[in-house]
Amino acid sequence: MDIGKKEPGFISVKFGVTPQVGAHNPLGYDELVYRVDSSGNKELAGYEHLKNYEVPEKFQKNIIKPIE
Repeated sequence: MDIGKKEPGFISVKFGVTPQVGAHNPLGYDELVYRVDSSGNKELAGYEHLKNYEVPEKFQKNIIKPIE
């Protein structure tokens, strides 16, 4: 989505991902930002979960929910 030089010695790489269950069942949409230095070292600098999609009934038994 975006690649740029935000600070000296580092490149910022922003991209979107669609996690899936099975071959054709998207679960949502997330955006991640990584900060990469000139040696190739990377660090997750940002994460944003933007959308949820309905989980198909046949896959709901595989979903692990966090303890509340």
